[in-house]
Amino acid sequence: MAKTPSVIRAEVERICLSPGFENADRLKDLLRYTVEKSLAGRAHELKEYTLGVDVFARGEAFDPKIDSLVRVTAGKLRLRLKEYYVENPSSQLRIEYPSGSYAPEFSEQPINRGWMLWTGAAVALLMVVGTAAWIVPSPKPTRKTLKKITADAAIALNAAISRDGKLVAYVSNREGESFQLYLQLLDGGPPLRLPGITGNASFPDFSPDGAEVVFVQAPVKASAEKGSKQAGIYVTPTLGGTPVRIVDGTADPHFSPDGQSIVYGRGPNRIYWVSRKGGPPKQISPDHFQAASSPIFTPDGKHILFFGRPSGIDDRGRDWWVVSLADGTLVQTGVKTLVRDAEKLPDSPFYCYPSGWLDGKVLFWCDFGERSSLFTASIRAAPWRVTGPIERVTFGAGVHEQRPSASDSGRVVFTSTARSTDLHAVGLDSQASDLSQRQTRQLTSRGADLIHHVMVTPDGGRMSFSLKALRREIWTRDLLSGRESMLSSGRVFRSAISPDGNEVAYHEPRDDGSRIVLAPFEGGIPRTVCENCQLVQGWTPDGRRILWGYDNYHGLYAVDVKTGTQETWIDRKRSVQAGGFSPDGKWLSLSTLGFDARTRAGYAVPVHNGRPGPEREWVLIRNGPEQMQWSPDGSALYYLSGEDGRLCLYGQRLNPVTKHPRGDRFAVYHLHSAERNIFGTWMVPFNFAVTRKDIYLTIVRQQSNLWMLH
Repeated sequence: MAKTPSVIRAEVERICLSPGFENADRLKDLLRYTVEKSLAGRAHELKEYTLGVDVFARGEAFDPKIDSLVRVTAGKLRLRLKEYYVENPSSQLRIEYPSGSYAPEFSEQPINRGWMLWTGAAVALLMVVGTAAWIVPSPKPTRKTLKKITADAAIALNAAISRDGKLVAYVSNREGESFQLYLQLLDGGPPLRLPGITGNASFPDFSPDGAEVVFVQAPVKASAEKGSKQAGIYVTPTLGGTPVRIVDGTADPHFSPDGQSIVYGRGPNRIYWVSRKGGPPKQISPDHFQAASSPIFTPDGKHILFFGRPSGIDDRGRDWWVVSLADGTLVQTGVKTLVRDAEKLPDSPFYCYPSGWLDGKVLFWCDFGERSSLFTASIRAAPWRVTGPIERVTFGAGVHEQRPSASDSGRVVFTSTARSTDLHAVGLDSQASDLSQRQTRQLTSRGADLIHHVMVTPDGGRMSFSLKALRREIWTRDLLSGRESMLSSGRVFRSAISPDGNEVAYHEPRDDGSRIVLAPFEGGIPRTVCENCQLVQGWTPDGRRILWGYDNYHGLYAVDVKTGTQETWIDRKRSVQAGGFSPDGKWLSLSTLGFDARTRAGYAVPVHNGRPGPEREWVLIRNGPEQMQWSPDGSALYYLSGEDGRLCLYGQRLNPVTKHPRGDRFAVYHLHSAERNIFGTWMVPFNFAVTRKDIYLTIVRQQSNLWMLH
């Protein structure tokens, strides 16, 4: 068989469709990219630095001597290709990578023609599936024509398409820092900004007749400035007019099929239903759900489908649920198992969100950490079970494809986001002065991974952190040499490095329970220190005990790493996060949590005989903050807050003896950019750490545009 470009590309797509490559996105990306470069006569450009920047989005600061991602991925690719050709001996073409080279070599090999005959039609089909693009993350797209709707430097989000497929509504910051609401003809024409919006707009949705748009508006700053309207759910005429506030709400409003009512979310675990004309809303999500979001009406308008998770139930309860508007009957759909089977990700947490309906099927998107994709699934009414099959809708417009919306004619619009999350350091002086104008030093070039649970030893020498990827990972970093190592992967969560930097504790959920394990910083065999223990929250200053809490941070407990003896510090009636101990070990920063930010509060808690004092001795630092960390001298507490409209880092000075707040809060680091922002949420905590010299922050960089499939 001639080694023509079409034959080589067809072989690449056969490889990428094979079981060994289906969910190995990094391997497929490297394979496709290097093959295309070689076919273009540019194999000489395939260097480790270039691959790190172009394929894995490591950024210009990528240093191959420190970050071994390219070498490791290339080694895995060589091994996986060898396995592929062992399992597919009838392949007529062989693709190999010589040791020490990133340029592929193509050779013909004998074929047993009785095993399989690849016809010209089969080759053509593979080329359609591949779309001739090396970034294709998955097979079997159900739509083949892709059109980019926005292409400017601004961020565009939350696309919604009208039922007739002619208009798209979305939000963008193209005219300033705030996100405004725009309309655009899908078949051509400039965007039109809708008037009367004084805050940040989000989550638009068209009424069935296309005459109105419902959306969320929030003040530009959390403490509403003069002239900004009250936050909530608004409706505005499509052709322009004055937005009218309907009800208090924060996310995902959708019109009913008849346009007479609206379903929407408020906070992370409340879903409501209200008349289009306003009036008292009705809560339809159960009180015992710790998560409830992404509500949509079923086509008959009599039920609501949503993503939810009941409190007190492990990951088995994380699923789609259907609730009857007539009597509140609640049904679990069972979609989670089907998605995991289809994607071959049995250990991956389930984060899939319904968005609408396409050809009578549920249109939804799934966040797999390193990527997000769009899907459809069939669902059978009464008893509301997802029957499958799970089918892909998108085929590689970007790294993260989210929040789809479909018209009656089958057009689908969605957001495509390129996102990278990296650790940055901000220099810190001993006086805890205002660092809001300081430049950061970028430490990592992780690409699309989501970094969280960042913890650093008191001497500032070693760090541990967690990654939310297809398989969650625990990493360590020597801050002096810059050397990084992956400590564990799979079903692992919430890491914390010991005060001496020699060990890392992390949570490992299992089908038969949950445990906390301890692994050496340099790598080695981990050991179990606590059975039936869950979310790691830190260590005591002497390194003898690990702090942990139950799911959703219920309670605070300490387990002795040598004996396994446990102590109850705060019972399960309270949801708390332990921030850390003061430098002298006499105080513990603690946050009480709640789904409503107004119920959260940060405290300085005195420590008596190695345990926190009673609640009557807790010193209230501030309402609202979370993840509080001590300054190096113990004179202040740092915390993340969105009180000025963006998540920023602040500090609160304290009385040196009583730890009562002294004076107003002060700015530590501001980042008021839609393209770059500090990552932090109480559900995924510990995204900054403080040492004597530096503050380490997790910063997300993103660029989003809108696409259409039809």
